[in-house]
Amino acid sequence: MLSRKVLDALRDEFNDEFDKLSEKDSYIQQMKANAFALIGSIAPNDRKLEYEVDDAITGIVSASSLLGFYIGLKTGADMERNISDSNFPERVLKVFQELKE
Repeated sequence: MLSRKVLDALRDEFNDEFDKLSEKDSYIQQMKANAFALIGSIAPNDRKLEYEVDDAITGIVSASSLLGFYIGLKTGADMERNISDSNFPERVLKVFQELKE
C-alpha cells in the first residue's frame, strides 16, 4: 500500500543514491563548475553566494530527478500490471499479428 511512510522511504533511498552518483557524474560536475565560474566573474570571492547557488542548483537537479524517478516507478508499475494480466499472451500475439500485416 502506498503511504506517506512508503513515499518517504522511496525518497530517502533515491536521495542517497542520487547524492552518491551525482558526485561521480562528470556532466553535473562540469555544469556546476560552469555556474561557479559565472558567479566568480560576477561576484569574485563571494563564498556565501557560491553556497547559495550550489544549494539552489542541487535542489533543482534533485527535484527534477526525483520527479523522473516517480515517473519511472509509475511506468514500471504499469508495465508490471500489463505483464501480469492473464490476457498478456493473447495481446502479444495480437501485436505480432498486426506487425505482420
